[in-house]
This record gives sequence, structure tokens and C-alpha cells, in this order.
Amino acid sequence: MTRSISHPQQPENTTDTACYSCYKAANASQTGTCDMTTELCHFPPTGDASRPISLGLLALLLCGVAATAQPWMRAHAPLPSGNWNCVAVSTNANIVVVAIGGGTLSGPVCLSTNSGKDWNLTSAPVTVWAAVASSADGSQLVAAEGGTFLSGHIYLSTNWGATWTPTSAPFTNWFSLASSADGTKLVAAAGGNCSSGPIYVSADSGATWTMTSAPVTNWISVVSSSDGSNLAAGSVFSGIYLSRDSGATWSSTQPGSGWWWSLASSENGRKLVAAAPAGPVYISSDSGATWSLTGVPSPYGGGTSVASSADGTHLVATVSVGSRYLDAIYTSTDSGMTWRTNDVSGYYSTGGGWRAVASSADGSKLVAVVCVGDIYTWQLAPILSMRLTNDSTTISWPAVSAAAGCLLEQACDLSMTNWTDILTPTTFVTNGQCQVILPRSADRQFYRLKRM
Repeated sequence: MTRSISHPQQPENTTDTACYSCYKAANASQTGTCDMTTELCHFPPTGDASRPISLGLLALLLCGVAATAQPWMRAHAPLPSGNWNCVAVSTNANIVVVAIGGGTLSGPVCLSTNSGKDWNLTSAPVTVWAAVASSADGSQLVAAEGGTFLSGHIYLSTNWGATWTPTSAPFTNWFSLASSADGTKLVAAAGGNCSSGPIYVSADSGATWTMTSAPVTNWISVVSSSDGSNLAAGSVFSGIYLSRDSGATWSSTQPGSGWWWSLASSENGRKLVAAAPAGPVYISSDSGATWSLTGVPSPYGGGTSVASSADGTHLVATVSVGSRYLDAIYTSTDSGMTWRTNDVSGYYSTGGGWRAVASSADGSKLVAVVCVGDIYTWQLAPILSMRLTNDSTTISWPAVSAAAGCLLEQACDLSMTNWTDILTPTTFVTNGQCQVILPRSADRQFYRLKRM
């Protein structure tokens, strides 16, 4: 007999992150069918990556919270509070780089190697940082100093932020940066709200730079495909420009009026997202040829920053609402067709609201920074599923970045505080799922993932 059971979605009206949907199966027949009854239970939040599931001859308990209900966590920022202006992450979002800037406020470049849990100040100079970018593995980092009224250098690190050197890029008012996955192709845009500048590209990791044919205008955002061939740049007054040849030539596209403060791109450059702080969020699925208005609410403001997964399916948009920046974060798991709010509980900014957001390649990890505020992180809580046979139990969960380093634990009672780590057999990955195959137990057992 083989029985497969997975956890259903949490009810839409459940907002308490400690309220789990629980299902008991009693007196399972030999054909594997169960007479299910539903009840709501409350367990204290443990901070684990997933909720417990239990297995027994007479009872089966599955517990979980929908991915969209996971809370945003305030990171232990390297400084008590800062004017965090930009953020970039590696493919798995283990490497997170943030920098202080905006206006004339100066500060350091800070680095985390464990998804925002711990932070270090890098040796990059203390200055007004406008933008940061990262290679896929996080080994090569790029940071540009400057802004609307300031000029500066572009700095490069090839050793995970240990040391930094200025590149040969011109000394100008840099505003945005992007990098290819391998870090060899870079694109940098100058300008800002009240000044104009060119777009430069580098094909040798910043050793040399070339001014492109893009118009000199108020550039405020730029993104790149993973191979560096497809580029998009957003401006204050000139709309959005696209390049299909690593910046050699450019063409204009206009999804609508607005200051295109933030752009995001899928890995291949076909799916694009554009956000304006005084307007809505737009998406394109044909490399910018056509655009569609999304359902991200913008009653008093608009999107201040957007980010995308590698396949363009998982999107995130930060939204500022009203003159005092009552902020929200919206996420989509269907390429922007529908959105759900992921508010940071209790957050209310009188400073500058959300400034930037970044996503892991699979969308399971997010990092957002606040202007005159803190750093926040979000990680998907993988939901466990179970497959039963006569002699084995297979526990599986999605092999996403947020599950990396998680350890499966078991207990015979939910009231136990000393859960047992399952070290053998080892976890293996197949068809995008982490799996552990255990001998079938005659006793009731509960399973959960612990984030290390």
C-alpha cells in the first residue's frame, strides 16, 4: 500500500502566524483512504523552517502555514539604524550586500554570508553609496558611489567583499548598477532625479568601460539578464530603454508615464518588471515589447522597488502609500498576475519608506532595506509532505534556497522540547525535492524542519 499526503493551503482569513491548519486521520483503512476531520490548533511559534507532521498507525497530523503568511524578520543590522539605500544578493541569497547612501548621507558597505543573520563591515570606503550589485555566487561585488548631486567612483571586490579597489569607470554621478551572473559584464547608469548622465558598460569585470549610445538623461535604474546581453534602463523623463546586444544599441519602450525608479528582470531577460514611486507597477513577458498593468495597489503612491526570481514567476514589490510612507510589501507567485500583501507587522516609517528589495533566484528568500530604518529578511517556510508504504516513510520538502541547511527533526509528542535530529539516513535531492526515507514506525511520530 502506498499513500501520499501533502498539506493544503492555510485559509485566506487566517492571519495569526501561530495558527496552523491541522488535519487528523483516524482509523485509516487498508486501501489508504482516510476519514478526515478539520480543526484549528494553536502552537507557539518556534522559528523553525516548517511545522510538524505526525505519523502513526491510528493517527496522522499535518500542520503548516501558507508560504505567504510567513513573517518578515528584522535583521541584526550592522548599525542600529541607517539610511540603507541599496541591496544585492547572490543566487541563493546567502551573500547579502547592503550600503548606506541617498542625498548626502554617507556610510559603509556591509556584508552578510548567512542570509542576513550576521553582518560585517567591509573595507569599502565610507561614502555616499548609490548602488550595489553581485555576481551569482557572491564572490564579485560592485558598488557605485554618487547620486543625484554627487559624483564618485565604482568600486570592485573579487573576494566576497574582503578588499575593494576603484575601477577605471569615470568619476560621475552614478545612480544604478547591474551585473551578469559571472560578473564579467557590468552596466552602470548615471543621472538621478535632478541631473543627467550616460550609461556605461564593461565586458571585463570593470577593468575597462565604454560609454554606450543610450541618450544622456536622468537614469535612475538599470537591470541585466544573467548573460549580460539583455539590458533595461529606466529614467525620470525618457521612459525605459532596452538593449539586446550588451548595450551596443538601444531602443525606447514606454509602459506608461512615471519615474521608473526600479526595474527587475528574469534570468533570460524576457520577463521585466517596472515600478514608479508615483505610479503603478507594470510587467512585460516579451522583453519589453508590450507591458501590462499589475494589480499592485497604489492609491496614494506606488512601487518603490521590485525584484524577480530567475524565471520571472516570483515577484516582490515594495509600496509606499501616502505622504508619511505607510508601507507594504506585495509578492506574486504567478509572474505578476495576482498579488498578496506581506506587511511587516508594526512597521510605520516617517522617514523615507522602503528603498530597495532583492530576491534569491528561486524567490524563496527576500531582503528589503528601509530608508532611515532597518534591514528586513523573509524566507519561505518549506511545507513537509509524506509518502507511506508498508515498510517505509518518505518525508520530503521543496529543495529551495530557504531550505538549505535545514535539519529534519522528530518527536513522539508535540509537547516535547527536546526534538531528536535525524542525522541518518542523509537527505538527498530528487526532482526538486529534498527527501529522507525512514523505516516505518509503529509509534506516532512528529516531524519538523529546524533552520540551522
